[in-house]
Amino acid sequence: MSTKILVVDDDADDRDLVKKAFEGCGTPIEVAELNDGAEVMKYLNNCKPVALPDVILLDLNMPVMNGFEVLMEIKTHELFHLIPVYVFTTSKIERDRVHSVRLGAKGMITKPSSYLEWVDVLCPLV
Repeated sequence: MSTKILVVDDDADDRDLVKKAFEGCGTPIEVAELNDGAEVMKYLNNCKPVALPDVILLDLNMPVMNGFEVLMEIKTHELFHLIPVYVFTTSKIERDRVHSVRLGAKGMITKPSSYLEWVDVLCPLV
């Protein structure tokens, strides 16, 4: 059985790095990608319960709907609030981390700068 990961980031290069890093974890992983926070609830609502992601990686800074807004929707939804969500961002601002956790994020990850750092950060999540 594989771990299902939903990656939400408007940067295609970051989504590719995340997918490659998970491939380096050595465990079966299915990665679904969205490039817009506004698509998340539609995606989750269209998933069958057994197909829901085990973990969501959510970029903080996105157009249309930012990570805080998406996190708030997920964590107030009756069916999705138990899915662990990790906010990942280039921000190193402490109030962003605190706000993410207050909204229900499992944690906040500063985006690594190299592939090996991505592997080190992401593999413990699965």
